Amino acid sequence: MGKFSNGRGHDLLLKINLEYKKNGRIVLLSGQDYPLWSNTEISKYFKKNPKSIFIDIEKFPVSYWKNGGYDRLSSYWFKNPGNQNTFINVASIWNTCFYSKKNLKNLIYLIAKRKFEVLPKILRKRKKQVSNLYGGSQWWSIPTELNVKVLDYIKSNPEFSAFHKYTLISDEIFFHTLFKIVADEDYCFQNSLTYCDWTKKGVSLPAVLQEEDLTKLIQIKTSKLYARKFDFESNLDFPRILNEKIRQSP
Repeated sequence: MGKFSNGRGHDLLLKINLEYKKNGRIVLLSGQDYPLWSNTEISKYFKKNPKSIFIDIEKFPVSYWKNGGYDRLSSYWFKNPGNQNTFINVASIWNTCFYSKKNLKNLIYLIAKRKFEVLPKILRKRKKQVSNLYGGSQWWSIPTELNVKVLDYIKSNPEFSAFHKYTLISDEIFFHTLFKIVADEDYCFQNSLTYCDWTKKGVSLPAVLQEEDLTKLIQIKTSKLYARKFDFESNLDFPRILNEKIRQSP
């Protein structure tokens, strides 16, 4: 997950879907996801829930995020030039944190790394573009008809996308807020259909699912269609085991 790179990628996928005029479902998945049900069963499930938006979502402040998630929005976030997997934030001069040692250190570091785009940003107050913000896990599924409304809003409100260009992990805020804005009363918000293990100790989270997790996967199958994350390169036989144990279970 990145600053706004994934958000741009998802935006592109929505536009591709609109171009091909496909009716049905848009499901956001990664290369480390795997379906717990057959394509036929998944299709049946979505047909039974045509107006459902499946997404884990909370209104700000988000209960399980540090400081409710406001830290992601209050300053400008940049990819670390020295480590593309990490991010550095810099507050604007309008923020009381601007003169802190940490902020000035980050500013000097970015300038030294020739990240000059930071200079005009620190002169501008960072203002959110909508009154109510929402956040949560980035894995979601929406009816394709909602896609048109989403893209219309993005086109009509370019300042919304511009703001989130410097939001930390914007994928977990950008689309959640968008869906809440454009979805009318006909739509129903339900929990995400993708399972992730955030509870395992001593590992990077979400945990990579292993054969030892088969029992858990069978249990959560009643409420989830997909699970992540998997590393099939380290166990080439695991997809076959999943198909035999998971998809054939009731």
